[in-house]
Amino acid sequence: MLKVAAVGTTAGYDLAVRLDIEDGKFEVQNLQSDGKWMRIAPGQFKLYPNNFNAVAVGMHRSQGDCWDESWVFNVALDTSNQLLTHWSRVVDNIRCLNAGAQTFSQWAEGTLKRNTGAQ
Repeated sequence: MLKVAAVGTTAGYDLAVRLDIEDGKFEVQNLQSDGKWMRIAPGQFKLYPNNFNAVAVGMHRSQGDCWDESWVFNVALDTSNQLLTHWSRVVDNIRCLNAGAQTFSQWAEGTLKRNTGAQ
């Protein structure tokens, strides 16, 4: 779990994420309210490893080219079973042109533990 801080949107909640890092690939899953894991921007993350730390960047758009979003994970191996993790997210809705559209950023940091069991 990562504790979310934010600029321009709700903060102070836990972000449950699962990072799958293997053979140069980086995938992100987010725990939904129904208890199921959902992949975030499948295939869109690029991994930049350097020894025992890495940066992963994912950018995508949705809602008819209206919603631009980027996620960045900066991770460092803390122990063989833990990653020190910093996450940031920036969303740009400038082209949505409606009252509900907003541009905002969020960030979170914490330690993620290795999941040794398949789920």
